Amino acid sequence: MTDQNKDNQASRRNSFRAVTCCALCMVSFFFPLAKHRKVSSIEDSSLWIQKSFAKEAIAASNMTGADVRRRRQVQTRNDHGQHHSIHHSVQLDFLVAGFAKCGTTSLLRTLEAHNETTVPHKEQCSLETVDNDNTARAAILHSLRNASAQNKQGIKCPFSFTTPRSLTRLQEWFPSTKLIFGLRHPVKAFESYYNYRVSSFHLGKLQGPIPPAETLVGSKEWERVSTSTVQFERVLKQLKNGTKLKHPVFMYTLAQMDDAIENVALRKELRSFLELEHTIEPIAKFNVNPRVGARGHKETIDICDAKYNELRSILVTNGKKTQEWIRNEMLPYARVANRDGFEQLLKQWARDPISILQ
Repeated sequence: MTDQNKDNQASRRNSFRAVTCCALCMVSFFFPLAKHRKVSSIEDSSLWIQKSFAKEAIAASNMTGADVRRRRQVQTRNDHGQHHSIHHSVQLDFLVAGFAKCGTTSLLRTLEAHNETTVPHKEQCSLETVDNDNTARAAILHSLRNASAQNKQGIKCPFSFTTPRSLTRLQEWFPSTKLIFGLRHPVKAFESYYNYRVSSFHLGKLQGPIPPAETLVGSKEWERVSTSTVQFERVLKQLKNGTKLKHPVFMYTLAQMDDAIENVALRKELRSFLELEHTIEPIAKFNVNPRVGARGHKETIDICDAKYNELRSILVTNGKKTQEWIRNEMLPYARVANRDGFEQLLKQWARDPISILQ
């Protein structure tokens, strides 16, 4: 026997072994075919699969090593193409992009229950938090893997654009995504966020120590809590492109959610913005911190206390600038419910909540 014949026989034996090791995989492929051919029983199905596998094995025994490698390469390309097409079939129709403690979880739960929208139950912040581009995009697509093709698909992350990288990724991966931003009086937003972090600490979710609220000014942050965090224009400015917005934007205030009449107008306008046929159900409150007031922890604050007068003054000064910028630079281009009422609510940010309550 020549060396060439020995090599060919060795290649055939290796090919036969490779096919034998794939028997279970082929069963998963042939069984549906057996059902399609209407075999009469499980035994008949097994016999048909065995015969089909035997034919494949005989064919494989005549394959050289090069043939096997070529088949594997073709299969790899097919698998990659299928994976690629699945990912590209997923669209991110909307992103609830901000802001923390501004009703974003309440909105998420409402949209989660709607029959025309699909959103993951948990926040999906890979756009912002994952460094590797491929990993970040794959995580977003994976979170929407069970979405119906007929539904509007969205995710929620209340701090989506704290770095410019997030917007760059969004424009590259999902250029037509609509953005939804919840807003709130900066004084109350700061108080709520700080108290939420305090409760999270006592639940063992965060490490201490807890800094005094009045120290979290400007660049001094604790778990994203700071006076600068509620300067919403710092994020919204990224979306401006001259007199246009880089993505369609819808804005609401938490006060609109809390008011029965405004809630109706908000849901109607949001339904139109997302292009939904059916009504959005009333937006109920979710993720409400129970440990406030008399039930609060020792670190829980009431920002209307006199000890926080200076902190409130900083927040109100910033809030006045924030609401002016939003009214002048965002409101002409963004969608809102009851535009006049929305603008009046923004103007309240220039006043201390104590004076509003009096």
